[in-house]
Amino acid sequence: MSTARLTLSALWCDQGMAHMVQSFPTLDAVVADHIALVDFGAETMFKKTNLKLSQAAPAVTKVVEALLQQQEAGLTPTLDYVIVTHQDMDHWSLLNSLMDAVDELEIPMRVGRIVYGGADWGAGAKKTIDRLEEYGVNHKAPRTYLFNSTSNYADANGTIGQIGTLGDVALRVLMADAAISKSSSSAMKKNGTSAVIVIDYANERMILPGDATWETLQAANNVLNKWTTSPVQPVKVISAPHHGSLSTMTPSNDGVDSDLTQLKAFTELVRPDAVIASAGYSNSFKHPYLLILKVLGKYAGSNGLGKHSVVVYSINDSDWVRYDNVTKNIYTTVLGLTSPVPVADYHFTRNKLGFFTDASGFYGPSKGLISVPSTSFSVLSTAIQEEDDSDEEMQGTTTSVNPFDPSFPAAVIPSPSHQLLSTPPGGGRPAAYRQPTRRVMANRPNRPTAS
Repeated sequence: MSTARLTLSALWCDQGMAHMVQSFPTLDAVVADHIALVDFGAETMFKKTNLKLSQAAPAVTKVVEALLQQQEAGLTPTLDYVIVTHQDMDHWSLLNSLMDAVDELEIPMRVGRIVYGGADWGAGAKKTIDRLEEYGVNHKAPRTYLFNSTSNYADANGTIGQIGTLGDVALRVLMADAAISKSSSSAMKKNGTSAVIVIDYANERMILPGDATWETLQAANNVLNKWTTSPVQPVKVISAPHHGSLSTMTPSNDGVDSDLTQLKAFTELVRPDAVIASAGYSNSFKHPYLLILKVLGKYAGSNGLGKHSVVVYSINDSDWVRYDNVTKNIYTTVLGLTSPVPVADYHFTRNKLGFFTDASGFYGPSKGLISVPSTSFSVLSTAIQEEDDSDEEMQGTTTSVNPFDPSFPAAVIPSPSHQLLSTPPGGGRPAAYRQPTRRVMANRPNRPTAS
């Protein structure tokens, strides 16, 4: 069946990455006829069980709802492809939460194929893939391992390969298992061998590079430079490599003077119209760096979403910064510096009418909220309302700036300020920040019926 609408959803998952790709048979279809996941994980180290479950809930709920819609429409609920770019926990751990929810709700989920890349897979990661395999036909979902500098673009000016399709959507690999320097650390090897996935539909591309490093991009650049005409442009949206990390984008981390040659070259070769950075609230890695998003966003367009806020780490200010009234198509999953923290899922849709960006906002759970064994909706709602009430008088003190226009100075918002994000008028984002945090479901959720 042909694809009339494609949606890539970048789902908030704290410090991690979670992408759902949905193909729809008609312009107004509610039920996706094809679903794929590209990375689905969150960092879980040093987190209590309640916090892990609560931070998993939003992304897991979105996927479960899509599967239930298929089931109610008489389709077999299926993840056509599950792609894991590499073995880091924050790219696969939520698959276990998803399988737990599917089992508890007795959803007859099927997995069509598992595709995975990256070197040095650990025992926990392998165990998760083994468990996922059981959801295949006859409990044996086929696997594809991407190795030895795999690229579907290796035939310069020739045929472009693919790892699979979702209707009219092609799933491709720009680079996987790139050759990494022997002197690189174990972490750099794991990240550097990450797969760079390309979603190709309607002569446009979306790129999901996992935790690609400067060496990954160097390998991708070598492939793309052999083409007379770019095989990937136009690129409508790209996920910031490694959550917008600085340390892995340069051979030597020298702050604002870091060598970003490969990132700059990659940006010239792909020229993304939008950038989305997925990272955790006040994370210790300082993802995403403002410096990285400014480089990657060089060719980003404007007003894809309207005025919105972004949260980044500024080297010059040695602090987290929230910028409001940003019009350039650069987005972060974290929207504030408060606890509970306002966050958002982003949805990038292509259909015959054009390309559209939407976002759905909510409060992400944090350690301050998830502190008792059974945190309920009512407890979360009360905590959120109390914090809203106590901070209302501080709203409006934020300087509105555009960090991607050098004529504007940076506005530093210290982490303890507890200022809440206010939704700008006409910003194109729903003002849904007062809804309680979603959790992994013990009961079937409310969901729209199929048309």
